[in-house]
Amino acid sequence: MIDYQHEAEILKALANPTRLQIVDAIKDGEICVKSLEELTGVSQSCVSQHLTILRNLGIVQAMRDGNQVCYRLTHKLSERILRCIYEENSIETI
Repeated sequence: MIDYQHEAEILKALANPTRLQIVDAIKDGEICVKSLEELTGVSQSCVSQHLTILRNLGIVQAMRDGNQVCYRLTHKLSERILRCIYEENSIETI
């Protein structure tokens, strides 16, 4: 059975441009917070707040590597949504 409320929360979380950029960066493999900070151009605390939202929804999972925290994508729907966005952006208008 589909949990429509949970899936709607995931879609809401991915509607934020910074979180969408974070998920896009993570889709190809693990990435650490410092790299996400550089990629997004937002502060470490802002990246951490976005990651907390994504982690609470089960979209990403955190792993500690020494003093660094790295993340990986754990929600397959998020990856499919990104593919749909890519496909939509590659379609030329007639």
